[in-house]
Amino acid sequence: MSAIMQSGTPSPSTDLHTPLSVIHGFVKAVENGSICKELAQECILYVFGHNIQGVSKATRYLSAEIKNVFEHEHFEEACFLREGLEIIMKERFARTFDIERRKTSHLCMDRNVYNVPGDILVTPPRPANFDMDKLQFIEATGTLKRLRDSESGYTFGIGHSAAIHLTLGYRHHGQGIEIYLAVYEKYYPISVNMSSLPYNPPNGNDTEEDS
Repeated sequence: MSAIMQSGTPSPSTDLHTPLSVIHGFVKAVENGSICKELAQECILYVFGHNIQGVSKATRYLSAEIKNVFEHEHFEEACFLREGLEIIMKERFARTFDIERRKTSHLCMDRNVYNVPGDILVTPPRPANFDMDKLQFIEATGTLKRLRDSESGYTFGIGHSAAIHLTLGYRHHGQGIEIYLAVYEKYYPISVNMSSLPYNPPNGNDTEEDS
């Protein structure tokens, strides 16, 4: 496995959570079905143009469309996003985060927080605007290998396999992390993703995609 590439300014806790270990943890959780534990309540999942908001919907979507349908392969390098790319990600998803955060402020219930008259249990008020500056952003490239068709029959235009660019936005929570943003996009060598990382298919072979 190749060395981890790091850029940007990591927090003191990144000794425990390197970019590559976070990527591998996310991939493992998606494939073994435990991803719900890794996602923040107001997370955003973006999969090849499909925007899914909230932990429940994101978990169901990953379970139906990715888990046991695709296998993640060759995610061997990861790094923090360069500052310019980080700014682009924040601008791209900031409004969606604000909308989702307002929803969860009204809908979420937490039995460990506040008791109010009538034994109604609610979460404490949250800031109207989500502070994306609290997130760390990392990226990795690899391959999604198709194992079978999903229940919906949707394949995202992927034939046998496809080169993938995966971006995660997360913050530290106790000894672990919470993932607020997960972005799956196809990787293109001519800097469409403006990735800091190269993609090297196994044995130098290009992956195949449906037309």
